[in-house]
Amino acid sequence: MAVNTRSAYRCTVVCSYINDDKEEKINPSFIKYIATEYLYYKTFMPVIYISMAVKNELYTKLVENEKTAKIYFKISRKNVYSNLSLEKPYIEGQFTYIVSTANPNYSEVLADQVTADNSYRGITLALMSMEILNNMKTSYNGIFGNVDMNTLIIKALEGTDSIVKPTLYNPTFDTIIVPSLNSKPKLLEFLFSQCPFYDTEFMFFSDFKKTYLLDWTGMPVNSGDGQYNQVFFDVTSLLDSSAYNEGMEIKDNAYYIYVNPAKTNITFNKGLDKVSNQVVYIDDSGKVSYMDLDINNNIDSDLKQTFRRGANATLEKNNLESSTIFIDIVKEHLDSSIITPNKQFIIRNYDDYADYNGNYSLFYKKEVLKNINGEFGISVNIGLRKIGNITHLGAAVAEAAMRKTRSAASRHTSSSSKYRRKTTTATTSTTANTGSASVYGSSYGYRNEYNPTSDVIPIPKRIKADTDAVIRRSPEKIG
Repeated sequence: MAVNTRSAYRCTVVCSYINDDKEEKINPSFIKYIATEYLYYKTFMPVIYISMAVKNELYTKLVENEKTAKIYFKISRKNVYSNLSLEKPYIEGQFTYIVSTANPNYSEVLADQVTADNSYRGITLALMSMEILNNMKTSYNGIFGNVDMNTLIIKALEGTDSIVKPTLYNPTFDTIIVPSLNSKPKLLEFLFSQCPFYDTEFMFFSDFKKTYLLDWTGMPVNSGDGQYNQVFFDVTSLLDSSAYNEGMEIKDNAYYIYVNPAKTNITFNKGLDKVSNQVVYIDDSGKVSYMDLDINNNIDSDLKQTFRRGANATLEKNNLESSTIFIDIVKEHLDSSIITPNKQFIIRNYDDYADYNGNYSLFYKKEVLKNINGEFGISVNIGLRKIGNITHLGAAVAEAAMRKTRSAASRHTSSSSKYRRKTTTATTSTTANTGSASVYGSSYGYRNEYNPTSDVIPIPKRIKADTDAVIRRSPEKIG
């Protein structure tokens, strides 16, 4: 018989200002809210925003010493449904900070009782973990010979406690020249530009517990910490009592979160539908390839082409087809530590929205802690992206990368002996659980150069076009 476990969480906060080895405690009762953003699609680390009121003297110190001072910050949480539950640290460490002039999506006026005293001033700080920043700053450059992709990825992930999806494509390079790079994300972007190791773009993100190197297929990767791999979101009818359940339940070796439909929002990327339903790729040799997209393709659709140069057509198709449907969900008192990108997220809507059931990937997560009489309640905003039809790139991408490095090795051998003296040989790794990472969308400017796709145009699948850009279900605002 399945055992159901229910949980809902509250938090306490400790915060201090540190400068010149002197610590000044900040009264948590003057903290209005704390918002932590995990933008998995865009950045490689979370940012914490703290909105609070401080005395004028501390306000001056925070502004004047922005570049040198640090903030000690700790969040502990407790399951209110368990009499045996003890407070456990969730986030803790020293943070560098920026005095923020814009609070993303959480802008609120401080309560009158906080700002009524003229000796206090409102301020918002954006905190970034010193530990994560220092771990990301690593210098790379050199010439490597007879080294495979997995070995280079292992080098990029040194010093991290990583959850990595195994690579699908692992070419061995005769010679690869790594330019001068100053961070782990940039090295992974460079490696991906030499040969895609997943069928989609990759995601690289380091939070306060783990570092993730994953693709965007939404398939689970076991974390090895005892957590379950699947998260179900049951979006029930307003008349269903489960829509009002707090937190989550654990049953059948999975996490179940019941969601009120008023706190969801379904969004279509209408721009993609309007711009194109076929992408035309032209590689550096002038070869033209076509890729039909499984979007905006009903029977009477016109052909809408977008032209790209020097890209992998199948990779681009996988990315575009998985960027059409987004669902935003708001849930209170949730243990947000289980909402991590290595999980499989499955949405089950009630009948009116059953067309949007299926597998999703975690696009972003935003945790908001609001001060309620000295205790902080949790509200979590979860952004999910529906997975499209993923097509394998095929072994040709690895073969093309190896051919390119063989020709490069010949050029270096014939041009100068100094390259031979600098070349190092790395041992080929046979580790299965290795992968590579990158910030989604090639944010550092590298793009793949290979195009293994066929010139034969497949018959496009025709689907019903939808004229509505957004289906709104009146989501409740945070705050």
